[in-house]
Amino acid sequence: MSGAETDLLETECPTFLRAVIAARGGAMESVLQGRSMGAAIPDGTRIRIASANADTWQKCRIVVCAAPLNLIAHRIVHLGQGSAARVFLITHGDGNWLCDAPILRTSVLGEVREYLSENGWRIVGPARLRPFRQITMLSSRFVYATALEWSPALALGIGRILNRLRVAPLGVWHRIAAKCAAYVRH
Repeated sequence: MSGAETDLLETECPTFLRAVIAARGGAMESVLQGRSMGAAIPDGTRIRIASANADTWQKCRIVVCAAPLNLIAHRIVHLGQGSAARVFLITHGDGNWLCDAPILRTSVLGEVREYLSENGWRIVGPARLRPFRQITMLSSRFVYATALEWSPALALGIGRILNRLRVAPLGVWHRIAAKCAAYVRH
């Protein structure tokens, strides 16, 4: 995908999906894929996305954001405060070790307030992080938030570096697994 196509997705997708949510009475449903929200919203669970005013966003609320190639549902852990940082927020998936790089508030489509369980629609509970995971989340939040308030460009640069470091071990693991599989007799 070219840079222009990615830019178009980042600018047009949120506008379109906000219009869809508004046309459906201020809410729409989707299925959450992935384990990034940990125990709060299990993989494959149906979620309800409600339109939300940026003035009502608070820490610990779960928002759905438009990423370049998909949508993510993560918890808000920091709202930018300074003049340049005010247009950003920092999110974290309960099942992830590190926070996400700062994202523009305009990429937020709505808020996840409920998920469908076998007993019907339930309110999404608070994050339940194990101590070491909480320490890594708080550390990455501190780095991002401090950098964001000082210089959003610096915070985004740190985000690119941390994303590369986060993905690198998976690449190493896949190469090792492929080498091991090559030695297995069929």
